[in-house]
Amino acid sequence: MDDVIVVGGRCAGAPTAMLLARAGFKVRVIEQSSGLGDTLSGHMIKPAGTTRLRAWGLFDAVLETGAPPVRSGRGWLAGQPIGELASMASGDEPDGQGPATVAPAIAPRRGALDPVLLEGARQAGATVDMGTSVRGLLTEGSRVTGVTTDHSEYRARLVIGADGRNSRVARLAGAAKYIDNAPATYHYYTYWEGASVPGFCAFLDESSFIGMFPTNDDLTMVFFQAPHAGFDVARRSPAEHYLAVLKAQPAAMEFLAGAAPVEPVRGTGDLPSFFRVSAGPGWALVGDAGHHKDPLIARGMADAFRDAELITAAVTSGWDGDLGQALAGYTAQRDACGRPLSAANDSVASGIGSVPLGPLAEALGGLEALEGALDPPSAIAAGFLSRDDGRGALGDSEHGGVGVSGHDSRHDGGVRDAQTLDASYAKLEVYDGIRVAAHAARADRMPVRRRAPLEVPGECRVVPHVRAGQRFRLPPFAHAGTVADGARYAQAGDHAIDVPLVTEVVRIDQRPGVHAGSRQPDATPAFRRDHAERDRIAALGTFQLG
Repeated sequence: MDDVIVVGGRCAGAPTAMLLARAGFKVRVIEQSSGLGDTLSGHMIKPAGTTRLRAWGLFDAVLETGAPPVRSGRGWLAGQPIGELASMASGDEPDGQGPATVAPAIAPRRGALDPVLLEGARQAGATVDMGTSVRGLLTEGSRVTGVTTDHSEYRARLVIGADGRNSRVARLAGAAKYIDNAPATYHYYTYWEGASVPGFCAFLDESSFIGMFPTNDDLTMVFFQAPHAGFDVARRSPAEHYLAVLKAQPAAMEFLAGAAPVEPVRGTGDLPSFFRVSAGPGWALVGDAGHHKDPLIARGMADAFRDAELITAAVTSGWDGDLGQALAGYTAQRDACGRPLSAANDSVASGIGSVPLGPLAEALGGLEALEGALDPPSAIAAGFLSRDDGRGALGDSEHGGVGVSGHDSRHDGGVRDAQTLDASYAKLEVYDGIRVAAHAARADRMPVRRRAPLEVPGECRVVPHVRAGQRFRLPPFAHAGTVADGARYAQAGDHAIDVPLVTEVVRIDQRPGVHAGSRQPDATPAFRRDHAERDRIAALGTFQLG
């Protein structure tokens, strides 16, 4: 019997299986395809996703497939350049205080990326069954206890569906949608040979959004999105329609002069935005199986990676106790970041073709700001950098499994005093899908591993983690204002943030040979629960650190 069965071995399932296997669970991956070739995809993995790949020790392997780093982004509005895109900025250069931590964006083809992810699961100890389809769920009463496949039956305490937006596991488990919005856009793309594109280039006009970036094999992926109302016409002759949309934006065609498409046009109009109930007795959902959004924000794979971390922390914390409650907490954490982003993304995507270009461009900037505040790559990196060599949490398993928080207590051979500062909880609210306001409250001063989250209204809590003497660096939509009464205040237009500075250090002593979230025999259930709670807090998004 397995501990966990993961259905789906691509960008959500493979990292989930890898992290669970590294945490000590017996994991089986069931993947329908016999070989992980290309699949319909937006390709782009922003720094919030690539920084996780780097922390897991997989980023270099993805680069070795031939996918070049995408270190910058530029935008054009109605053919006129409008500057750099903040969400594509890479922290790949050192900041003077230590090694580079934030990885640049990449846009690999899925036939290159997914095998790397699945090999990471294999190397972590997961069993991988390729060419196997799930036919049904095994149950005892209302609890899922395993799966039936076209080859056999497998039992496990937990079945995780990572099988995409049309998830069979979700359907079999009866996972209802509690947010279900019709598609706002449709999407077509193909690959061009001979183009010279400097990073990610985005072009917005009254009727479409065009994007292009380098990918594997020295090719350039060029896509467009347009209002969904035009999909029925576009699908009748996709290739001709695709070229017509590109030619309507001369600024985009300048980058394709002398280039030619080398593969068939691919695309879809099946791009709903939804959230499903993503946990129940004996089952859970990750990635697109639980939540799908319009590809405008290019967050699908980054969100799948985040889900993999969150569910690993939940399973670890609840395994010896109330697993159902822990999985409910996973869903709440996912939604805390996902729902504001999805609402803002839907608002902007729905505006293509209907909202004047000026306000729409502002909305895109607000969307980037919200993304940076809810899931900032620098904070992801800060949460993972615990090793002297700069490799992050769950980044290798040669020392015997690093815990989900990234605090490996065994590499120094003794008790590791993890210094964690008292943190501030902040709420973020989304107004009209694009404007953001945040208000912070001082958290209590109990040790992190025993502190209950401060109750603050709003859809998302953001937990800054800092070292002694550091100040918060404000999210990209704000600029530094005054310092008064121990708090730094910033304001920019409709955006305001008030974040107290934190100075009190609390110490968490770990016993020799035990790391947070481990399943070693000498780590008692109570000890694991305490440290898993700290891991759960650390897994939430954080503001950038100064």
